[in-house]
Amino acid sequence: MSVERLQERLQSAPPDVRELLQLLKDARAEQPGRYLQWLTVPSRSDFKLVTVSEVRYLRADNKYTILYTSDAEFLLTATLRTSRKKLDPSLFWQIHRSIIVNVSSIDTVYRAFRGSLEVKLKGRPELLPVSAAHAHLFKSI
Repeated sequence: MSVERLQERLQSAPPDVRELLQLLKDARAEQPGRYLQWLTVPSRSDFKLVTVSEVRYLRADNKYTILYTSDAEFLLTATLRTSRKKLDPSLFWQIHRSIIVNVSSIDTVYRAFRGSLEVKLKGRPELLPVSAAHAHLFKSI
């Protein structure tokens, strides 16, 4: 009798496990620790560990990314897109197609000419533009 059941199962289509795989992927995405806690960056002939709390912002530079802290800049070999996927989106906002900022580093948001926004970060002298596509991030502030 068990041989007959086995033969029946072998002739039928296998169960669809795509939904189960999607549930597993979603559960993995919600796990803490999924995002980087620090980055290893080249510094001259050595490597330096930079915690995500030290990162002020990241800016795209062709196929590379420049990471800015309060007092230093580091060239990363990863693209901005790759870096964005590894950073917690509740802590890092993309404010422009080429700029991601650490939200806790935002000092002031300025309304510039014609209503556009600019961001001033703690410990950095430059003003960073906020594109119209990303201005909605600041509506709740």
